[in-house]
Amino acid sequence: MSLSLIKTSFLGIQRVLFLHEELMKLPSFPRKALETNLTLYSGPMGKEVLGIDTLHKISWVKLVSRMFEVTSGFFAESADIHLFLNVVNGALLLHCEDASILRLCMSTYINAAHQFKNIFATNGYLLIVQPIVQIYANHQTNSLLCRTIEFVFKQFYILHRKPFILQMFGAVAPLLDTDAAHASYGTACQISPRAIFQLLQSLGQYTADPLDILELVEAEKPLKALDFCYQMDSEALTILDSISLCVTVISYASDSERGHQMLTVLDAILPHHLKHMQSLTTKKETPGGPRTELQMIHSISVCMKTLIYNCEALTR
Repeated sequence: MSLSLIKTSFLGIQRVLFLHEELMKLPSFPRKALETNLTLYSGPMGKEVLGIDTLHKISWVKLVSRMFEVTSGFFAESADIHLFLNVVNGALLLHCEDASILRLCMSTYINAAHQFKNIFATNGYLLIVQPIVQIYANHQTNSLLCRTIEFVFKQFYILHRKPFILQMFGAVAPLLDTDAAHASYGTACQISPRAIFQLLQSLGQYTADPLDILELVEAEKPLKALDFCYQMDSEALTILDSISLCVTVISYASDSERGHQMLTVLDAILPHHLKHMQSLTTKKETPGGPRTELQMIHSISVCMKTLIYNCEALTR
């Protein structure tokens, strides 16, 4: 049935829902879909085994993508798609430097965000952001991979705007490595603040589509905000916007879990933003020169003053 789902253009919704229900019942799903013996990649038939495993993962991701396409609008809770997104997450983690897998997985994410817009507007991005950002942080030397992730995150922001940013901050906050000894590099399980700053910075710039991912996206192009209240807003997000968003959440409930997450993100990105502004002024790349930097510092100081005034719960 799974092969017919990939190959058939017309599918009865009952068949797809039946397969969805059966896979949800399996204790071995999605582990069986992602199992692989990495030691075989370096043996005498290593390249062949790697190729077979790559095709295996591509088939599973295509199956998940096809199921999402057919069941669009049927699921209202993240639990209904969580295990299937884990298949895509696992395939991406295993073969993130394979361009075909990267292109397929990223287009599947964008399609899912568009097809299940209500789920992703609440907590859907929490299911996918962590592995993608970890890959981004751990592969900074791979320019194609990093530019692709930056482009996809820009599309996520275009689709859901502030809800996406809030979920992104909530997902990465527990993994941020703010220790000064590791701030530049991070570890395999942690994310360096420098990587998060670079990723946020890319949301305020034009980002090209290096792998032509939008060709695989079943939506009107260019993508637009799914919530009508955001459709007139700018599609660019500056670092100052991110700082202001963190301060707003902290000021509303500084002693909440979400408030603590925003404090962690703020602690990670603010020093890098100040250093970045200083370097631009030194290189004479800032329009307006030192005056513009002074205005930016003033804006940040207003945010910090607001933060201090509204954090009485943290001083008690």
